[in-house]
Amino acid sequence: MTLPSAQFFGERFRTVRTDSFVCSEGDAAGSEREVPRHSHASAHFVLVVKGRYITEARNQDRLYGPGTLIYNPTGTTHRDRFHNGRGRFLTITPSADVARLLDSQVPVSLVIHHREAIAAAARTRTQMFDEHTRYLHPALIEDCCLDLAGTIRASFEADTRHVPSWLANARQIMRDRCTAGITVRAVADSLGIHAVHLARAFRRYFHLSPSEYVGRCRIWRARKLLVASRLTLAEIAIEVGFSDQSHLTHAFRRETAMTPGAYRKLHRT
Repeated sequence: MTLPSAQFFGERFRTVRTDSFVCSEGDAAGSEREVPRHSHASAHFVLVVKGRYITEARNQDRLYGPGTLIYNPTGTTHRDRFHNGRGRFLTITPSADVARLLDSQVPVSLVIHHREAIAAAARTRTQMFDEHTRYLHPALIEDCCLDLAGTIRASFEADTRHVPSWLANARQIMRDRCTAGITVRAVADSLGIHAVHLARAFRRYFHLSPSEYVGRCRIWRARKLLVASRLTLAEIAIEVGFSDQSHLTHAFRRETAMTPGAYRKLHRT
């Protein structure tokens, strides 16, 4: 399941749009178990306002309460949700150009501990719900969001070691060529590094192996084709790099808990 830009699970009751951001606040809807594994088409911040939040962000270590700020880059796939399905949250979704800048500096999901970033997110919410907001220009909220975006590099460097540029390039190559039978050794050779070093660094920073990442990219493309094309399952399997339909079905079920056929039927319905 892929959520479009600025769309999230929950019931929103306030949304403000500025030149470069969409800010929304809402309540969690449904039980914790009802939130499926899903992807986000756009980068975004999540500020926990009420309740306890479960996140798969790279540096998570517990349930998080009010005041927690999380950044998820474009294409994040996770099952973040509220404990017991009860909570309130603010989301801040940047425009495509701002997202590209942020993603280049923070390529993984993170719980942000930087005080200035948290304060900027809190100021954004204050501006949205101030009783005089209707008299204020959206530029004030835009300024708060830009302050938040401006602190992202400092917060990333404070929370984790920066992902090397060569490793970010390796991941891009894998994503672009995932259907072409790309191997770890071929990627490593193209960057002039040892395959063992690439594999070790990839797991250290992204918490999965290169082959697992390539597999997820193939499933991502298969999901798009299942919904948007009329190709048969066997044709889709070959198109996205699997040896046959059985191989696709096995990998797809492992990643999504559904067969490709059930996924297509659900989304077309």
